[in-house]
Amino acid sequence: SEEAEAPTASVELGISTTNRYLYRGFLVEDEGAIVQAWIDVRVPLYVGSGFVRQVDLGALVWTSFGTGPTGTGGDTEAPRAFSEVDWTLSATAQLPGGWSVGASLVWFRYPNGSAEPVQEATLTCAFDDGPRWPAEGRFRGFAPTATLGTEGDGQSDGGLHSGTYLGVGMSPRLSLTADPEGASVALSVTAGFSLSDYYEDATGRDETFGYVELGPELALPLGGAGEASCSLTLGVHVLLAGDHVRQYNDADEPEIVAFLTFLTSF
Repeated sequence: SEEAEAPTASVELGISTTNRYLYRGFLVEDEGAIVQAWIDVRVPLYVGSGFVRQVDLGALVWTSFGTGPTGTGGDTEAPRAFSEVDWTLSATAQLPGGWSVGASLVWFRYPNGSAEPVQEATLTCAFDDGPRWPAEGRFRGFAPTATLGTEGDGQSDGGLHSGTYLGVGMSPRLSLTADPEGASVALSVTAGFSLSDYYEDATGRDETFGYVELGPELALPLGGAGEASCSLTLGVHVLLAGDHVRQYNDADEPEIVAFLTFLTSF
């Protein structure tokens, strides 16, 4: 019988623009131009046929640039437009049945001094239920995920104590054509909770519910050459926040987030 092709390293390059930069409900920037770019490299370390089917090592560098108060429009240092760079090292294990689990270390840094550094350790779990749905149908699955994050140095909420975050989400997707690799629409839903001191107010009092962010996303494949593929995603989300996040964001009404993302992978 013909042997399966061994997995190889993969690279994803992305660039995105948005009207409002939110992180786990917290407002980072909503003025001026906001452009974010990243490179994500994944290398297979182990491939087997037992309970652990594959282990990948990953390295992600994510950046944000802007002309608002956290960028060139604020009291920032050179390079003024370069507001954030996040460094992530990760390991992800593929398990039977479409399950995967991962662990990562993330360093949040702010080259122009717009915020204080933060370091976090995270655990993730995801379930790819796409193959469980009929191939002749157009529904591609719910794709549920869960993230557990614990702050080390620094805090995302600027509170008095390091916090622990729990995020759960899903993105049910429907193909718009008979081609499963063609255009599709998804409903992205993410909810964030504090397990301990993650959504504090100015006095250090914690709130369990952080936020819910949900909205439609349209993904359009753009083709590619050789092993490379490109896509464009347009999305509009609404943020429904708890009391402490609304206080942090100085926003009483739901916040609208629109974004446009270009991806290429090979």
